[in-house]
Amino acid sequence: MRSTVVSNDLSRYKFTRDNDLKKTLSHMEEKFTSSCEELQAAEEELVELRVALSDAKRTIEILRVENARQAEKIKFLTIKKQENDQSIKRCDLNPDLEVLQTNQKQMSSVKHGSSKNLQRLVEELKDEKMALNLALKNSKTNESKIVLENNRLKAIIEEERKEWDQMQKDLLVAVKVANDFKIEAQKEMLKLSERITELQKRRQSAAFTVSQGLAVTSYEKNFQSWEDKAWQRLMLDCKRGSRRNTLLRWCQEAVVKFSHIEITNFSSSWADGKALCYLLASFYPDKLSIDKISVLKAEECLELALSVSESMGVEVKVKVADFRKEDRPEWSLIMRYILNLYYIISNGSHC
Repeated sequence: MRSTVVSNDLSRYKFTRDNDLKKTLSHMEEKFTSSCEELQAAEEELVELRVALSDAKRTIEILRVENARQAEKIKFLTIKKQENDQSIKRCDLNPDLEVLQTNQKQMSSVKHGSSKNLQRLVEELKDEKMALNLALKNSKTNESKIVLENNRLKAIIEEERKEWDQMQKDLLVAVKVANDFKIEAQKEMLKLSERITELQKRRQSAAFTVSQGLAVTSYEKNFQSWEDKAWQRLMLDCKRGSRRNTLLRWCQEAVVKFSHIEITNFSSSWADGKALCYLLASFYPDKLSIDKISVLKAEECLELALSVSESMGVEVKVKVADFRKEDRPEWSLIMRYILNLYYIISNGSHC
């Protein structure tokens, strides 16, 4: 029976360590997935900004070409006006006064109309040039903003990549720790197996007679501890699962009608005293009032529950401070205390 206890203790130790490692790995994998999603979103946004920057550059180039075209047009119209002015001057030199006057009137009329049209056209071109310059200025401003946003996204992506690299390193370390723990546990199991084999050989080499064996069996039954009896009773109809999980399941079933109470372990689930009070109240409603429990503070709950347990004859000695440790209660002590409660409450019942 001693070898079985050692083997079960090792199983519980391995289960607890594996659980913690799995939770750590799961948390790191979730963070890794979130970072990958954020990095991918940032890269997609950067691609969109690059496309917008390319479009803005094309627009600026089109505006520059249009501006040059309008400038050429203004230059051409200015030269045309100068030619018209020179033509008018040459007409002034005509010796024929009547022809001169007639031509002068005609040229004056043409000059006036042409000058007016050219002036209007020049004004329109100037306005258009101002609009193009304003659009070009706005385009440059937008281009600067896009460049700044591009630099910001690059910095974010670089930071995310650094975090990603660090997370990969952390995952590798966690995997290495898990492998080291697995190797260590395998070594311990091998040592325990060798120890069990050695004990079995010793037991076989020191075999007793049939009558002596019956006497020893009778003696063990008479002097078996309450803890051994409790475990045997608890595991009587439980073909699978560890002793720790079976006792935990018994606690969960006892408080199932209290939906706000969740028991998942033998440490943090008991720290505020609520679970212990509701567990006792489910079997002894006359000693603990449900309404009273709901308004009690953690220390008050623990003091009440410990007082009721002591009056029932619980042998395992625990204090409020054992439940209220800064990190979490010692699970093995709390589990032994709950097992003592089960032994007293069950009165021969099992899982």
